Amino acid sequence: MHCRHELVKLMIEGPYSLSTDGSNDNGIKKMFPLVVTVCTPTGVESRFLDMCTGTSSTPGVVLVLEPCLG
Repeated sequence: MHCRHELVKLMIEGPYSLSTDGSNDNGIKKMFPLVVTVCTPTGVESRFLDMCTGTSSTPGVVLVLEPCLG
């Protein structure tokens, strides 16, 4: 949890981009790996944020990602 807290802090303090790929399907629900690219004091880094699950529709993806970013 410490790493996630530090990542969210970097997201609040500077620019970041968010990436996900819903191609991982476990047969029950879609799995969305959530990766954030942030600016750190040593450069630009991409880090894993969370693994969310939900439906593959656009509104479904948004509903799934919101709590992961909380």
